[in-house]
Order: sequence, then structure tokens, then C-alpha cells
Amino acid sequence: MSSKKVTREDIVRQISIESVAKCFNIELEIVSAGNFDFRCKCPSESHKGGRESTPSLYINKTKNDFFCYGCNEGSSVIDFYMMCSSKDFRESFIELSGWVEDPGKYAKKNVQKQTELSVLLDNSIIIRNFLIKNPDKLKDIDSLLKKIDKAIFEDHKDDSEYISRLNNKLQIKMES
Repeated sequence: MSSKKVTREDIVRQISIESVAKCFNIELEIVSAGNFDFRCKCPSESHKGGRESTPSLYINKTKNDFFCYGCNEGSSVIDFYMMCSSKDFRESFIELSGWVEDPGKYAKKNVQKQTELSVLLDNSIIIRNFLIKNPDKLKDIDSLLKKIDKAIFEDHKDDSEYISRLNNKLQIKMES
């Protein structure tokens, strides 16, 4: 067993609601209703005492989430497991952790995104301080600002090396 800690993101991304339904012998009916792929009777005991007669819970396979129109609840695979097992979050998390095949797989991405966000925030502070001191220089750095905006919102939002290079170019441009 891996010594890496299982995260919520590991569970949500590595365990499908379908597999939980199968584990609890819940029959899934294939549907094409909006963004939903399956439907079933709601397994929650609080929904008609666990004896629902018509399917009201819909599952989106792509997003790995669900929504029950009967009890007006829905969310992740963890919540679905909680409904099926009648266990609280802590117990469900511990049990589902045993199903995760690659613990910590998504933790690195979260750390990387935090680092990228940090670089982007640094850019913002640098630009703000520069423009406060040099409002007449806006035209000089305008094209670089557009590249940074594009990197943030489109092409390279997850590319920390590219964002760091832009940050360096920005510093050089503002020093000249």
C-alpha cells in the first residue's frame, strides 16, 4: 500500500458513482436526459423511507456527479456513497479511501496550480505597482499584458514555465 495520503480529489476522480451503485446492487437505467447518463431509485433512507417506486436520481457519468429530484440533493461520489451506506462523511471517506488505486495522484496538480496562481498574483502586484508609479508607461507594456491575460484565461493557464517566462519579461520591460 502506498504511503501517500488519499485526498478528496483522489476519491472523486478515481471512483465512479457507477462502481458504488454496483457495489450496493443498485440497478442503473441508461437514459438520455439533459447531461445525465443513468437514473435509479434513490438509495437514501430519508427519501421515502428508502422505498422509492420510481427512479428520481440521475447520474452524470462525465462529471461523476448526481442529483436526486425527489430529495433535492446531489453532489459527488462521496455523497452518493453516504446515501447508499447511511454512513457519515468521515466513515465514507475512510472506506472509499481503500478503493483508490493511486493515492496522491491529484495532490501534485493542486500544489502546481497553487504555485501558478502565486506567479500570476505576483504578476498582478508587479504590474499594479509599476503602473501606479509610471501611468505613462501603459502603452509600453500593453502587448505583454495581453499575453499575460491570454495565458491566464486561455492557452497556458496550467503552464507554470510559460507564466514564469512572462513574469521575467514583464520585470525586464518595466525596468527599462
